[in-house]
Amino acid sequence: MGRPNVGKSTLFNRLAGVRRAIVDAVAGSTRDRNLMQANWAGKEFELVDTGGLYEPPGSSLEEQVVAQCEVAIEESDLLCWVVDAISGMLPEDEAIARKLRPDSDRVLLVVNKVDHRGREADAMEFHKLGFPLIFEVSAEHGLGVNELLDAIAERLPETEELAEREETRVAIVGRPNVGKSSLFNMLVNENRAIVNEVPGTTRDIVSTVFNFRDEKISAIVCINIFIAPPNPNFCTREQKRKR
Repeated sequence: MGRPNVGKSTLFNRLAGVRRAIVDAVAGSTRDRNLMQANWAGKEFELVDTGGLYEPPGSSLEEQVVAQCEVAIEESDLLCWVVDAISGMLPEDEAIARKLRPDSDRVLLVVNKVDHRGREADAMEFHKLGFPLIFEVSAEHGLGVNELLDAIAERLPETEELAEREETRVAIVGRPNVGKSSLFNMLVNENRAIVNEVPGTTRDIVSTVFNFRDEKISAIVCINIFIAPPNPNFCTREQKRKR
């Protein structure tokens, strides 16, 4: 979690070991909560990528993104708060610090984009926020990520091996703005996916597992399917023959 464009999704992909979340230079690319199972040092845990925390939100869509992030904060055992060493500490970071200070015992402050020694000095200013657990990483290049994973595993409880239970997988697909996210929320009985009138609101794949009549179901909202319109200059062999 953290403000927009600090590298949260890049770090999420690095920790998960797969390119699951969309990474883009445009701020606000991530909107919904993105979940992925991960393991490190014998510990299994669930990673949650969130959209940026806007201080304050400037639109109804940003308000929904913040609401999804606050759900993740409430439900998580540990919080990796990501900040940007290149841009330095901004007023938005200070606002987030005030929000998280009561939960400082479960906050790992991750200073991202520390990709060479010169950036280490830039990262130092974040120490004055008063959070004791600070990690300097480069999510893009993988520097410092193993140390962060060690800290995560150390603070998680021991996990028991659970018997694998077969689940039914359901994918919800379709063109933009037909109500895929609304249907998904209705099925899982939770405001899990952001619903907005703007076409293309859902960007990452959103998934969750729920039970229905003692059956375990994995539901997935797939990103929008765009079908290219037919080329008006294209014609079949038959049409050419008629011409």
